[in-house]
Amino acid sequence: MTNKKIRWDFWTFVTVVIIALFALFLLYPLISLFLSGFKDTETGVWTIDNYARFFSKKYYKSALLNSFKLTFSVTVAAIILGVPLAYFMSFYKIKGKGALEILFIISMMSPNFIGAYSWILLLGRSGTVTQLLKGLGIHMPSIYGFGGMLLVFALKLYPFIYMYVSGALKKIDVALSEAAESLGCGGLKKVLTVIMPLVTPTLIAAALLVFMNCMADFGTPALIGEGYRVMPTLVYSEFVGETGGSANFAACMATIMVVVTATVFLLQKWYVNTKSFTMSSMRPIQPKEAYGIKGFFIHLFIYLLAATSIIPQCMVVYTSFRAAKMQVFVDMSPVNDLIVAAEVVEDESEPYGGIAECL
Repeated sequence: MTNKKIRWDFWTFVTVVIIALFALFLLYPLISLFLSGFKDTETGVWTIDNYARFFSKKYYKSALLNSFKLTFSVTVAAIILGVPLAYFMSFYKIKGKGALEILFIISMMSPNFIGAYSWILLLGRSGTVTQLLKGLGIHMPSIYGFGGMLLVFALKLYPFIYMYVSGALKKIDVALSEAAESLGCGGLKKVLTVIMPLVTPTLIAAALLVFMNCMADFGTPALIGEGYRVMPTLVYSEFVGETGGSANFAACMATIMVVVTATVFLLQKWYVNTKSFTMSSMRPIQPKEAYGIKGFFIHLFIYLLAATSIIPQCMVVYTSFRAAKMQVFVDMSPVNDLIVAAEVVEDESEPYGGIAECL
């Protein structure tokens, strides 16, 4: 048996540094989190009471089930939106395709908190659209709760599906599609039996990203969850809330989330490894023109989806130019502008000098 000495060259040093950073910033926090879940908050002794408490009380188990329900629904909704979008953008010539792709990426890049905040401004109890429709005698469903979170997450996360599936469709050789059509397999049947099986491993990987982003998000459930308990908000309330305050029990719940996401990740890897194959695109698919009523509905679907997805960003830009008094938006006519400015100056200076200074 020969002993091989490590050669300390530049790349060996880089590898060691990367492993050390990986251990420090990933492994150490995860191990500390895992160990904290097995400690008693008051005495610090090792115990499994935290896990027994979680799985014995319906209050906590329901939060885990709610998280699964929400993440599964969001993943399905993202697939329903993202897969047809990727297919239409890859197989047909869409007018303004470059600008549309930029809009899809922008809608994905902003934080989830921004999307939830913007939709509250639009569809909240005092939202712009809600008040407008209320004046017309139309009552909108509440943005708060499960439905609102599903809307915000789906419009935020479907671009993951779109980008991954679009990349997979570009690797499909057009000869496969032509061979299917020559055998009498066309239209929707060709999509379901030929194209979709080829992109399914990529689709599963994109769905995993959607699942993990939704499972770990805190901002959206905190803003519009309103009583619909999910694991991130429950962990937060247990750690800092007035009724909680148990850091070890919060670590226990966080560990359960890590185990759940790791299990889903391993299942995804197992499935992809059993279905993995290599595609070589000698002749990639060339987009074709979409004519008639078919082309109209394809463009209508894409444009409506892009317009709806970019609403949060447009709302943020719009509200950044609106005047506000404390935490309330105000309509700034010239008279109101003078009054609000006077009140602001008066609040920040002496009681009677503010209005005179403003005038």
